[in-house]
Parts: sequence; structure tokens; C-alpha cells
Amino acid sequence: MQWRCDSYVKLGNHFPFAKLILAFLVVLGSWFSAKGATVTWIGGSGDWNTTNNWSTHALPATGDNVVIGVGPSITVTHTSGTHSVNSIQNYTPSLSVLGRCAERDRKVSGDRLVVANPTGDLRFTDVEVAALRKRYPERVELWRSAATKEAMFAAAGSSRLLHYTGHSTFNPVDQLDSGLLLAGDQGGEADLLTLREVFAGLNLRRNFLTVLNGCESGMLRPDMADEYVTLPSGFLYGGAVCVVSTLWSVHDLSAALLMDRFHAEWRGGETVSALREAARWLRQDIRDGASLMTEILPEFLKNVDDATLRAKCEESARAYAARHPNTPPFASPVHWAPFIATGLAYGDQQASGSTVDQCRQEKAQRIEVPRKVTE
Repeated sequence: MQWRCDSYVKLGNHFPFAKLILAFLVVLGSWFSAKGATVTWIGGSGDWNTTNNWSTHALPATGDNVVIGVGPSITVTHTSGTHSVNSIQNYTPSLSVLGRCAERDRKVSGDRLVVANPTGDLRFTDVEVAALRKRYPERVELWRSAATKEAMFAAAGSSRLLHYTGHSTFNPVDQLDSGLLLAGDQGGEADLLTLREVFAGLNLRRNFLTVLNGCESGMLRPDMADEYVTLPSGFLYGGAVCVVSTLWSVHDLSAALLMDRFHAEWRGGETVSALREAARWLRQDIRDGASLMTEILPEFLKNVDDATLRAKCEESARAYAARHPNTPPFASPVHWAPFIATGLAYGDQQASGSTVDQCRQEKAQRIEVPRKVTE
């Protein structure tokens, strides 16, 4: 199984349970010790009492912390019973950051910038790029050896969409040294674009959406930071309105499939809805290993001209599908739950022309389930 992690730092690889707990604390933005379990709403609009709408496939219990992603298309109804929970939360780094994102005018045109597989060792990343080429025929592409730090900085300023797919690293000792692996100059060793460099020099003056499809690209250690300091916060600081990233290590195949579906759903519109639908599709609609091999993979590989790459991808997918003959191969949260959207994850109409107060008011109105729900 191939992962989008570099050997530079692999925090928590030997402690997966601790790593999952940390990741959920990041989503909650919990700078305090939460009481009760964390239960996340994974459905679209629906009824509170439908167990399949919850990440635990069980209703929240008294004292649980409930996370419901806010968005204009989400309505949570409560038809019966009494439920009292600790809190219902949605995460953004701060209201001031959310306000700045809302004030950014991104109606101007911009490029679609694809920065892909700088290290050249992720086969399904190349398939992901082939699909992006088909979807965005007019684009700026930095692929493999062309994806250098200098080239990315030069192209980023005119990008409305920036899609990075490759290796990323998280440094738990100094989070400003976390970053994205890029190609070295003149074919040299891979070069790390650090969060420190993103804060210092990246200008995303036209950017509406940045995607960081690599391992742990949205991770942080709350106990090691006084403020929200992550790669997404760096790209938001540079000018992005919204950043899609990951909270833990992601599998090359499932990450590529989810991103392909995300772009099919997104089409320049609402990020949070597209990401939610892509995650639902990955965990539910790919029914079993046979479905993956006969329905999903042929469609995904149709834009790949390299016969050797196709054969390697089919071999890798076949080995994975064989382990799931009768169950959805990507039902585990390991595959779909790490992807998060940070910033203002709504469509153009929400991303342009709003004041800070309007943004705050809209955010409050979109949380349609009160803190305590009683009949």
C-alpha cells in the first residue's frame, strides 16, 4: 500500500490511536480537554435520529461533543426524543480569519495551477493528474521535475485554483518546518517548501481554492502552539479563500479517487458540499472489490496513455480489492475522514462582497441545531 508521506517525519505512525485522537482535537479546535466522545455528522440534510448520519453509526449520547459542518445546504431536523450534548461546533481558525476570507474579491479570473508528483514516485498521483488534464484543458501544470519551488512561487500569484498532489510532511518539533515536497533544481534532491517560506513569500492574490493532497498537510499539535499554525493557515495568510488538506496519512489510491470525485462535484462552486459528497461516494458507492476493479478503476484510468503506468495501477488496485471481496473497500474513516476544508468553504456568492459582520451572522445562522436539543 502506497502512502503520500515522506520519510522526513512520520508522527504517530507507531501510535495510530494517539494520532487519531489528536486529529479529532484539531477538527474541534479544542484547546481544552473535551468531556464526552466526539461524534461527527457525516450525512447531508437529514434527521438527527438516523444513526447512519453519524460517524459512530450511533446517536450522540448525553455529554458528547457533536461536530456538524456548517453550510447553506445542510438542514438537520429533530423529530423525536430528547438529547443533551456538551457542544455542537464547527471549526475555522478564527472569526477574524474567516472575515478576511469573506472580504476577498475572487470574482476575477485566474489560472488553474496543478503542482503534481514532484518526486515522481506516486503512481496514482499521475492518474489523478491525467484526470485533471482532461477536466481542466486550460491550466498551468508543474509536473514532476518541473514542480520546483521557484516555479510554484512564480505561478501561484495568478492561480484561482491551486491543486498540489504529492508528498507533504509534518514536523512536530517545529511546525514552521512542516511543508510540501517539491522537485529539486536541475534534477537534484527533493526540496521542501516549508510553512515558514509560505508565510514569508507566497502571494495568492487571486486564489479561491487551494488543495493540498498529501499526508498530514493540515495537521498540527495544539500542545506545541499558541495559535493555529498549519500549512492551511499559511496558504490562507497568503491569500487563499479556502484550503482543503488532510489530518493524517492518506493512501495514494483512495486519495486520488476522492480528489477526482471532488473536482467533478466542485466545478468552481461550494467546496464544503463537494468535499462531503466526494467522501460519501468513496465510502458508500464503491460497493466492493469487484466494483472497484470493473466499474471505478477503468473509468479512472481512461485518460492514462502510459501502458506501463496503467498496468502497475491495475496490479496495485487488484491486490487491494482482493482484501475486500464483499465489503466497501474504502468504508474505513482512514480513507475519507482526513480531508477537511479550512477557511470560507462556500460558493462565489458567499466568498465575495461580504462584510465581516455578515460573514459572522451567516455562520451563526447556518448552525441549525441548537446546543441542547429537546422536544
